[in-house]
Amino acid sequence: MRKATKTKGKNRLFFRSQHKHCNYFYEDAFEKLQSDGLLTRLDLAWSRDSAAKSYVQHKISENVDEI
Repeated sequence: MRKATKTKGKNRLFFRSQHKHCNYFYEDAFEKLQSDGLLTRLDLAWSRDSAAKSYVQHKISENVDEI
């Protein structure tokens, strides 16, 4: 949307899935959005890649002052 309308401003995306190695289908697209300056920040949460599960709500809580 921002690309089509050329809207300025910060844009942040929280993305969560179980495993990075098999569920990160949008990696290239997200990296392109970042390199094009359309995505200011990308927060990734992988719920099954470590013993300590990571979810979007954890990422939000960790960054509440910025949001």
